[in-house]
Amino acid sequence: MVMKQLRITNQISSVVAYGRWFISNPDLPKRFALHAPLNKYNREDFYSPDPICGYVDYPFLEPIE
Repeated sequence: MVMKQLRITNQISSVVAYGRWFISNPDLPKRFALHAPLNKYNREDFYSPDPICGYVDYPFLEPIE
């Protein structure tokens, strides 16, 4: 399922989690608002001991001029 297309209807869901998507998309709400593509996450990098790889190296959206 594409998380961006998720719709909460009829009060079926009370919680929606985007943990992995927030890791790879630090600007996730902005991406949703602009219908921008999402960065793919790499689970192997989530808890890497390398301080340059993983949580801090995913790119933000480029500014739209």
